Amino acid sequence: MKNGNGNARHKAPTPRRGMPSPRLDEKEFKRRYRQQFLDPAFSSLSVEIDRIAAVAWDAYVNSRKAPVTRKAGDEFNDPSYDLSVEWLAAR
Repeated sequence: MKNGNGNARHKAPTPRRGMPSPRLDEKEFKRRYRQQFLDPAFSSLSVEIDRIAAVAWDAYVNSRKAPVTRKAGDEFNDPSYDLSVEWLAAR
Protein backbone atom coordinates (compact mmCIF):
# COMPACT_ATOMS: atom_id res chain seq x y z
CA MET A 1 0.00 0.00 0.00
CA LYS A 2 1.30 3.52 -0.79
CA ASN A 3 0.42 6.84 0.76
CA GLY A 4 -0.17 10.08 -1.19
CA ASN A 5 3.61 10.72 -1.50
CA GLY A 6 4.29 7.42 -3.21
CA ASN A 7 6.02 6.01 -0.11
CA ALA A 8 5.16 2.59 1.21
CA ARG A 9 2.92 2.70 4.25
CA HIS A 10 3.57 0.25 7.05
CA LYS A 11 1.02 -0.99 9.50
CA ALA A 12 1.44 0.76 12.85
CA PRO A 13 2.91 -1.49 15.52
CA THR A 14 0.64 -2.73 18.27
CA PRO A 15 1.23 -0.59 21.38
CA ARG A 16 2.50 -2.31 24.47
CA ARG A 17 0.14 -2.52 27.39
CA GLY A 18 1.36 -2.54 30.97
CA MET A 19 4.90 -3.01 32.20
CA PRO A 20 6.78 -5.96 33.59
CA SER A 21 7.42 -5.75 37.30
CA PRO A 22 10.78 -4.23 38.23
CA ARG A 23 10.79 -6.28 41.45
CA LEU A 24 13.57 -8.81 41.87
CA ASP A 25 12.99 -12.28 43.20
CA GLU A 26 14.95 -13.34 46.28
CA LYS A 27 17.60 -15.28 44.39
CA GLU A 28 18.39 -12.39 42.01
CA PHE A 29 18.29 -9.81 44.81
CA LYS A 30 20.82 -11.75 46.89
CA ARG A 31 23.03 -12.44 43.86
CA ARG A 32 23.23 -8.71 43.14
CA TYR A 33 23.69 -7.86 46.81
CA ARG A 34 26.60 -10.27 47.18
CA GLN A 35 28.38 -8.67 44.21
CA GLN A 36 29.54 -5.97 46.63
CA PHE A 37 31.63 -8.60 48.41
CA LEU A 38 33.54 -10.31 45.59
CA ASP A 39 36.93 -9.32 47.01
CA PRO A 40 38.61 -12.45 48.44
CA ALA A 41 39.07 -10.54 51.70
CA PHE A 42 35.35 -11.15 52.34
CA SER A 43 35.47 -14.92 51.79
CA SER A 44 35.89 -15.66 55.51
CA LEU A 45 32.73 -13.64 56.20
CA SER A 46 30.43 -15.60 53.89
CA VAL A 47 28.06 -16.71 56.68
CA GLU A 48 27.78 -13.16 58.01
CA ILE A 49 27.20 -11.77 54.52
CA ASP A 50 24.42 -14.33 53.99
CA ARG A 51 22.76 -13.18 57.23
CA ILE A 52 23.04 -9.51 56.23
CA ALA A 53 21.70 -10.32 52.75
CA ALA A 54 18.68 -11.99 54.38
CA VAL A 55 17.98 -8.83 56.40
CA ALA A 56 18.43 -6.68 53.28
CA TRP A 57 16.01 -8.96 51.38
CA ASP A 58 13.42 -8.59 54.14
CA ALA A 59 13.73 -4.79 53.98
CA TYR A 60 13.39 -4.89 50.18
CA VAL A 61 10.43 -7.26 49.99
CA ASN A 62 8.59 -5.33 52.73
CA SER A 63 9.37 -1.94 51.12
CA ARG A 64 11.13 -0.47 54.14
CA LYS A 65 12.75 2.38 52.20
CA ALA A 66 12.74 4.71 55.18
CA PRO A 67 12.91 2.57 58.32
CA VAL A 68 13.81 5.47 60.63
CA THR A 69 11.16 8.20 60.62
CA ARG A 70 9.70 10.94 62.75
CA LYS A 71 6.56 13.05 62.49
CA ALA A 72 6.93 15.87 59.95
CA GLY A 73 6.02 18.64 62.38
CA ASP A 74 4.22 21.97 62.12
CA GLU A 75 6.31 23.34 59.25
CA PHE A 76 4.75 20.78 56.88
CA ASN A 77 1.27 20.58 55.37
CA ASP A 78 0.62 17.25 57.12
CA PRO A 79 2.40 17.49 60.51
CA SER A 80 1.55 13.89 61.39
CA TYR A 81 3.20 12.42 58.25
CA ASP A 82 6.13 10.08 58.95
CA LEU A 83 9.22 11.53 57.24
CA SER A 84 12.59 9.88 56.84
CA VAL A 85 15.09 11.34 59.31
CA GLU A 86 17.74 10.91 56.61
CA TRP A 87 15.69 13.06 54.23
CA LEU A 88 15.10 15.67 56.92
CA ALA A 89 18.84 15.88 57.66
CA ALA A 90 19.68 16.28 53.97
CA ARG A 91 17.30 19.12 53.15
